[in-house]
Amino acid sequence: MFGKFVMSKGEIDRLGQKIGASGEVSQEDLNKLQEFRQTFQEPISNVFNFVLGIARKVDKQCIVTYRIKRIDTIVEKLRRFHENPNGKMSLSRMWDIAGCRCILNTTDENKLYVLLKKIQKEYGRDCKVKDYVAERKDSGYRSIHIYVKDHQTQKHIEIQIRNKAQHNWATLVEIVDLLFGTKNKERGAESQLGRFLYLYSKAEDLTKEEFSEMLKIERKVKVFERMSNVLTRNYLNIRRQWLKQKTKGNYFVITANKRGSEIVSFPTFKEAETAYYEKYLTNSDSNIVLTHLRMPDFNQISMAYSNYVLAMHAFFDDYRVLVSQKIIMCIKDGFYYKFIKYFKIYTSNVRCHFENLSLEIQSINDCNNDPTISRNQINKWVGEINIRLNLWVKETRVFLMEIGRESWRNPLKRWLVKNRMKQLQKAINEGHRPTK
Repeated sequence: MFGKFVMSKGEIDRLGQKIGASGEVSQEDLNKLQEFRQTFQEPISNVFNFVLGIARKVDKQCIVTYRIKRIDTIVEKLRRFHENPNGKMSLSRMWDIAGCRCILNTTDENKLYVLLKKIQKEYGRDCKVKDYVAERKDSGYRSIHIYVKDHQTQKHIEIQIRNKAQHNWATLVEIVDLLFGTKNKERGAESQLGRFLYLYSKAEDLTKEEFSEMLKIERKVKVFERMSNVLTRNYLNIRRQWLKQKTKGNYFVITANKRGSEIVSFPTFKEAETAYYEKYLTNSDSNIVLTHLRMPDFNQISMAYSNYVLAMHAFFDDYRVLVSQKIIMCIKDGFYYKFIKYFKIYTSNVRCHFENLSLEIQSINDCNNDPTISRNQINKWVGEINIRLNLWVKETRVFLMEIGRESWRNPLKRWLVKNRMKQLQKAINEGHRPTK
């Protein structure tokens, strides 16, 4: 589709200035921007291979991916900085056009800094760091951004390192923006939803007043319910897409919009990049990303790109556990009204959990009747459900033991807990509708 890219630095910057100032980007300028993006394939591959090697020494269960920045995101950034009174953005100095992301499967933030030191040692004084873990952004965002120069091409590449909790929050923001049509990623905690996301980012340190505020916003906007409805339906659809993938490639083009998601794999970067660009030109209402995984796995790609895959998100389980912890505190301290109110939220979330589970089981039954889907893949899916169920049982057993321990000596507390247990059991029975 494109020839060899031969634009000078000055021509690249003039292209960026033209795009930043224009209301509508011409096809010719889009083609040039696409050619510029493609020049990052070699340097991003080089940096990715290095990061993958050292990250696995820090955490064997880490997820490392890479992507080249979406065309629409580059255009938006150029326009945003064009209007910035402090100065325009030079396209040649946009250091995050290509980036690697490393997600460590840990809550230990010290491991992030172990990995950071290894990256700094490799890239020396060409390495620049923005540490949003030590000092989170006003929006609640936490991650370490490192900007390095590829040794061979001298192109700048961004490396993001974060743990699972930090990554789950960041992707939650993007999912909320997509489903609600908001721009919390850019604007932070300005809006009501932005305030909810900010409060949720520091869930473990919330005051009682902040927790009540967070729940009030959630109930009003119905974040949990709306996300659950969309993501459950989309998860089942995209899981079937994954099971039917014929091309065993490491490059993936993922398309996401309010209607759902699509994921297609490709054996080469060139094929994937061509498909990406064609989709970009014909899907103006969609978020589209091209990414690479060394060892393709549905769980890895759905976690690393949950904001595109729109599969089930850790938010659902984490939010339920957070509410359960507050319920225990309320029964312990004798805040009975809040105990009832929070337990009602918890019960509603559990009902939703089992409704989703029933839909998932039905989808697996449907897959059993599809001869194009491997039995091994179906069995793997069943195994994942069993793991999730076992974790839920373990979590719930601990929760019930705690509220039982806090209430058994007080008749009023025992009565309140007993009645809530009946409602919880009813919610489980209503949510879980066994399929044939």
